[in-house]
Amino acid sequence: MVGGRSQPDRSTTNVTPSTAPPAHSMHPSRSASAFILLLSLTASLGCNRDHPVVAESVDPGRAKAAAMLVAATERFAVPVTDAQPWLGPEDARVTVVLFEDFQPSTNVFGQVERARAHHPDVRLVWRHRRTVGARAGILAREAFVQQGNGGFWKLHRRLQDEQDFTFPDRVLAEHAKAMGLDATRLETHEHDSALDADDALAHALDAWSRDAVFINGRRVKMPSWDESEVLAAILAEEIELADTLLALGVPAADLYATFTKDARPELPEAERDRIYRIDGRVPDPAAVYAVPIEDAIVAGKADALVTIVAFVPLGCLECMPSLGSTFPTPSALRTEHPDDVRIAYMPTLGLLARRNPDTSPRLLAWRAALEAHAQKGVDAFWPLQELLVESSEDTTRSMVSGWAEKLDLDPAALTAAIDSDARDQALIEREKLGASLGVSSPWITYFVNGRRLSMLERPDELNAVIAEQRARANRLIEAGVSPDRLYDTIIANGATAPQFLPDGTCR
Repeated sequence: MVGGRSQPDRSTTNVTPSTAPPAHSMHPSRSASAFILLLSLTASLGCNRDHPVVAESVDPGRAKAAAMLVAATERFAVPVTDAQPWLGPEDARVTVVLFEDFQPSTNVFGQVERARAHHPDVRLVWRHRRTVGARAGILAREAFVQQGNGGFWKLHRRLQDEQDFTFPDRVLAEHAKAMGLDATRLETHEHDSALDADDALAHALDAWSRDAVFINGRRVKMPSWDESEVLAAILAEEIELADTLLALGVPAADLYATFTKDARPELPEAERDRIYRIDGRVPDPAAVYAVPIEDAIVAGKADALVTIVAFVPLGCLECMPSLGSTFPTPSALRTEHPDDVRIAYMPTLGLLARRNPDTSPRLLAWRAALEAHAQKGVDAFWPLQELLVESSEDTTRSMVSGWAEKLDLDPAALTAAIDSDARDQALIEREKLGASLGVSSPWITYFVNGRRLSMLERPDELNAVIAEQRARANRLIEAGVSPDRLYDTIIANGATAPQFLPDGTCR
């Protein structure tokens, strides 16, 4: 890698599986077919010099053969420079670029490492996805700048093992101190450009909403919990193809440039995949669900044209400010649609609090928010939950006292509430309801008059669906439906379990 940084100790990051995956489970005849194609191309092309060379040392005819082999699979030109952390040899036959945010929800990093255990001649390049781990990304960049690859991967391993994966400042400060890093660097903006570049690239490649892997520029989706065997098979294919390119005369140091030379720079918006799968099946985006709101915290008029049920897991609070205009937060929706949209807020316990219920500071904050609602209704709950979204600090009793004074709440009852698990079961029940409707924790999911959308998929369609449902509601009113019966009428025959498209079809 350019820049002369020393290679990290790969033994600290590799995870060795108990059994080796089948190396050629996807295309067992790939090697033979590649060899036949190699012979035919080199025989027919000879010294044809009208094609741009792949490298100066490669015969133009062979360069054209190499280009044709590479072009047989769609690839993307994902830049790899010395500005990204990496593992593995610089001239590896295969380069894997991973967009990741330190979250353990799918642990694609672990899958890649299990696959790499069987293919050591693979380079892994890391890029940051700005979702929940935004401030963790700042610290990771600082570790990379100060301590190189070794420091970055040491911090990466610590963050992967962290129980509180929303990474509040207290947790990040502890990791910084343990590694000899200055935690005050979290407050600077020196790394914004690097993180913004990764974020923009993730959006351009449609890699923002999920962990994404690009293998020699080849885009690989990660639809299920563990695809390490599939990854290993694809790595084997790409290694065989790299061997063919080496036989054609492509220098090892030029392999990645050869794979991505004529690749696509981005995925056009119209082609970006908004498909979310449940157990491998594609949910029907047009399905209407019967989502009850009796247990929700409701803000807005009963006769609103559009009712949005918002399932908001505890662990997703920190991702709210970074969602942007493509997927407004519940508070932003209230501001944008003050008259004809009603928000039915469904706070859920979420993965984080279920893993560590006794010490999660965000759980204590949610308990305070629910107590505020119990004391003074939605007018107290809403500003308090907004304070939680905006704050990156852990909840303390002094903070709770401040909230009580600011919102004119009973301070003793508020303090007692954060020490009580009396309302936790209600949060769990809301989460169970969401799961029965296809909600994927820890992501925010909205049901717009029963139509399901989540920040994990189709975020840019939210405003269009709101407009569509507003028009539908007006038609129902014109047909004689009472405004205060709109929502009940719309979801009367709604589904109570995930609805799927027919097998083999996509949106």
